[in-house]
Amino acid sequence: MALLGFVWPGDMLLGFIHINGPDRWLHLGLAIVIVAAGVLSTPVQARLKAEYS
Repeated sequence: MALLGFVWPGDMLLGFIHINGPDRWLHLGLAIVIVAAGVLSTPVQARLKAEYS
């Protein structure tokens, strides 16, 4: 959705959501942080295995 905000023309995303420049950058930043946290986190099974070994 964050990328869609950059390529969609105008200030109305999908015709019913009002967006502006700061919205676009905020959501792109949030998406990057959330994806990075998911990629860099240790799977639960690996943590449990290390904890109880």
